[in-house]
Amino acid sequence: MYMCRWFYPIGQGGFAFEQFKNGNTVVFDCGSETIFGERSIIEDRICQAFPIRDKKSIISNVFISHFHKDHINGLPFLLKQCAVSNIYLPYLTESEQVITLILLSEELNSRYMRLFHSLITGNGIGRSAESQNTQVTYVHPTGDKLGPIDESKKVEHVGSGCEIPASKQKDSKKPWFFIPYTFDNKNRSEKFKRILQENGISDSLCEEMRNSAFWENNEVMEIVKKAYENIRKDINLTNMVVYSGTKSFEPTSCLKLITSNKIKQMIQDGIYPINPHRDGCLYTGDYNAKAVREWKALKNAYNGIWNTIGVCTVPHHGSKNSFNAELTKLDSFFVINAGCNNSYKHPHREVLQSLQSNIKRSLSLTNLAILTFLCFILMLLNKTTNNRNILTFTFAN
Repeated sequence: MYMCRWFYPIGQGGFAFEQFKNGNTVVFDCGSETIFGERSIIEDRICQAFPIRDKKSIISNVFISHFHKDHINGLPFLLKQCAVSNIYLPYLTESEQVITLILLSEELNSRYMRLFHSLITGNGIGRSAESQNTQVTYVHPTGDKLGPIDESKKVEHVGSGCEIPASKQKDSKKPWFFIPYTFDNKNRSEKFKRILQENGISDSLCEEMRNSAFWENNEVMEIVKKAYENIRKDINLTNMVVYSGTKSFEPTSCLKLITSNKIKQMIQDGIYPINPHRDGCLYTGDYNAKAVREWKALKNAYNGIWNTIGVCTVPHHGSKNSFNAELTKLDSFFVINAGCNNSYKHPHREVLQSLQSNIKRSLSLTNLAILTFLCFILMLLNKTTNNRNILTFTFAN
């Protein structure tokens, strides 16, 4: 198994992908709030990563952590630029679907709403030009009763913790898997129902909103706009975390290449030793790892493979409200995607200080995230389009 893992600097957003020797390419989130020239920087990065030559690039799987625009607004362009076989999404309850649609209706270009409406509700999957050859799979929280499979075979439902193989793997000594988890939060679901009712959105109106024709009615959209102003300030959308790796602690031949010459030389000189036992990556999206309940759920979900994580994306672009200092105990490189001078002040100073203090304590033992300061923060904040700022990890076994 040979795999190359890429992190592109896209400012305030999320966009990473893994390419395997067998030709499979897997994308993790696809969006950015950062604008470059006259279009979103995410479109520029997609063209860099997957240029159209003789034919479109084939993407075997796309994992979307959640439905904030800075993680999904590049998806329509990706579907046009590439042939996408499968999209994995966190399963949303009906109230969560409606809340998400309200937020997106105000934040995304209206011409994309039909596509995202179908992805969020599962209604009309495969009918749009962008998604007609794409299967959508919803990842349910553990213990959820799985919904029915759509007759069109374009919609499937799986449970959290399922192991999605990177290939048939008959010729691989160490099979590679993707393991997604959507974390249940009954309190959030009840809160969403209450918020909708407080904003004059009844159960019957919720059902109407799950019909795409609803969003073309100007009169009812006034209700949506009013609700949006009340809802947008304190909403933590359902998030799916994904592990990618071999699940094995046996040594892997690892070559971690970082295209900043200074960092590359430091690794080659052995200043930051590479741990060959940790080929896994944890893609966290905007997961709230700070809350005690959520942190415990995350650790329990990946308990058996926690020590195989060698790369970890810092939750929510380095927000102090989502970061847990326990993460820094991982023997890992940490990646933060954040926009230059973004209005959210990401990454937060307290997060950087926490990472820095643990780096100093652990330098003699691990390859912990001092690279965050020397490379990741510098590199993934950068808004230029040249390839020298792209971060790459390569693994072979």
